[in-house]
Amino acid sequence: MPITNHRQVKAILYQLKKIFGTSITLINKAATTNYATGVITDSSSSTVIKKAILLPRKTTRQFDYDLSFIAANKNFTYGGMYDALMRWVIIDARDVPDAFDINANYECDAGGIRYDVAEISYDSDSKVYFIRMRGLPAVTTPE
Repeated sequence: MPITNHRQVKAILYQLKKIFGTSITLINKAATTNYATGVITDSSSSTVIKKAILLPRKTTRQFDYDLSFIAANKNFTYGGMYDALMRWVIIDARDVPDAFDINANYECDAGGIRYDVAEISYDSDSKVYFIRMRGLPAVTTPE
């Protein structure tokens, strides 16, 4: 890739960080099990990224079939309707530690909503992580 393209990518990332930049926390959900004793040890770790590019979210209504709906094919059984949030985050590799290696076991806390990592792409030329996240909206209880 020519050097001018690297400069353009850096300039675009800089502008996106100014517009959409926000602080997020990436949490590595890791646990180890001792099969002799049955004890599960939580070894989660978190990484705070101060200027992640958090793009606007997309909310879609999804439907999952209930077991009784599938098994009996009854007319008055209920499925699971829920709103799913999809969100893209772009992370500059300069903003993460050197030993950073994101995988599907990570969760992301962004704006008080917990997202699961659904898809990860890494552009080695421009050193950018593209992460698609999936989550559920925060539940509000009526008063």
